[in-house]
Amino acid sequence: MELSAQPESAVSIELACGDCEACCVGLAVPVTHRDLLRLVAHTGLPPHELVSWRLASELDLEGEPETLVQFACGFRFLVLARQGAACRWLKPGQGCSIYSARPICCRVYPLEHDGELCFQIDGALCNRQWEVERGRIIDAVASRQRELSKYVDLVQRFNRRQRLRRKLGRSWADERAFLAQLLASTPRVSSPATRRLQVIP
Repeated sequence: MELSAQPESAVSIELACGDCEACCVGLAVPVTHRDLLRLVAHTGLPPHELVSWRLASELDLEGEPETLVQFACGFRFLVLARQGAACRWLKPGQGCSIYSARPICCRVYPLEHDGELCFQIDGALCNRQWEVERGRIIDAVASRQRELSKYVDLVQRFNRRQRLRRKLGRSWADERAFLAQLLASTPRVSSPATRRLQVIP
């Protein structure tokens, strides 16, 4: 396990993953503004090809309703693109094909810190027990929380504008407009590989 302490939103834990790929199949991975920027820089693909949208009813969003984005068709949740039952970026037997740019939730999973204790989250799909230095978990979880907090602010700002559009009788902004707002709100950085967002084993 290694931790690379980098600027905002770049702290990451390196775990000796067992390569079972269960988390890449069983989880819908939330995507933030900085995740999107990292993915665009890493893949060269347009943002709408990197993500997908899920209905709130399809996910367990306990404690996260503020990340639902409002569109004319209703509220949607932004996640990493999937192909069939698995993450689009999973190469069976080879692992994650965007590993150096993977979302921050992937970087921290399956570890958590609640202010006092560091632990593996309940229901984690990993069948391993981790031995990770407490300070590293705290740093990584704090980095994730800062990034998620900023993302929530961006979602809420977009939703307020959507409600104003409706009040004024204007057409709703669509999903691509939201993704464009996310990229416009995030300072440009060089690619994850050149910025050393993490130490790759």
